[in-house]
Amino acid sequence: MGTDLKLTAADGHTLDAYRAEPDGAARGGVVIIQEIFGVNDDIRETVDNFAKEGYVAIAPALFDRHERNAVLEFNEDGMAKGRALKGALDWDDVVSDVNAAIAEIDGVGKIGVVGFCMGGSVAWFAAANSPVSAAVCYYGGDILAHETMTPKCPVDVPLGRRGSRYSA
Repeated sequence: MGTDLKLTAADGHTLDAYRAEPDGAARGGVVIIQEIFGVNDDIRETVDNFAKEGYVAIAPALFDRHERNAVLEFNEDGMAKGRALKGALDWDDVVSDVNAAIAEIDGVGKIGVVGFCMGGSVAWFAAANSPVSAAVCYYGGDILAHETMTPKCPVDVPLGRRGSRYSA
């Protein structure tokens, strides 16, 4: 359903992304932020599913600054490599790469960001530093270490049956 493309961040860094379009008029846009496993089939399916619901959706490849085409298996080796790649990230660069994805879909209406695990933390950073209208941060393990950041939009950090921590 979607297509692969290249994005350019403000500092000139190029990164890959996966984008999908809705069949009809866009209801808005969503930036989907990967887990430590990269822009894999699960993330691509999530992008496609948001497009099926009427949103222009895009997932930037956030590991491209350190390793291009990093799509890792859901096993011990994949987790170890993903953690190492995550550890090499500079969060300011990550936000810049997310902003490149936002710029790519600018003009489609309000844009939100949804992230999973590592991506949940990145969605939190985007809520505080990027031009998004809403953020959902699933399992963002680095949020507590950065909870003094002030989001500029409504943010939901789902905590299962216990509710949400930062709902606005």
